[in-house]
Amino acid sequence: MGVSSRTPAQFDDVFQTAFADHWTAAGQDLGIVSWENIAFDPKNLEAYVDAQLRHSAGDFVSLGGQYSIQTRRDAVFSAQIFVRHNKGRALSNQLGEVILDFLESIHLTGIRIRQPGLIEAGRVNQWYQVNASAIIEYDSTRTV
Repeated sequence: MGVSSRTPAQFDDVFQTAFADHWTAAGQDLGIVSWENIAFDPKNLEAYVDAQLRHSAGDFVSLGGQYSIQTRRDAVFSAQIFVRHNKGRALSNQLGEVILDFLESIHLTGIRIRQPGLIEAGRVNQWYQVNASAIIEYDSTRTV
């Protein structure tokens, strides 16, 4: 059984920590960010962000040697930004810009961000919604 230099769980930790550091450095409240499978109730908030990191496919990027195999894995990051309807677009624009800045400026070894962007979904019930997303590639090396 081999040992991997970056498992999907380790990637999650690295990415979420980098996101949290960037978010708080931009002066934003980390308490309004919800990651999947963690209890969160936004009913009394004026705005919140529902962030998700989903793993998808992977590919071998080395033919494998006697001692290691390199794999390039794919993940999708998405963040749904919700701001109470009729509160103006300034807050949704501000939160979206922080997320875009993170995606466009992140420098983590072995991680590449592709196709970062925002899509304005508009009004959804009592919320104004903007969606941020990016495709992420990260490498891991398995020692065999």
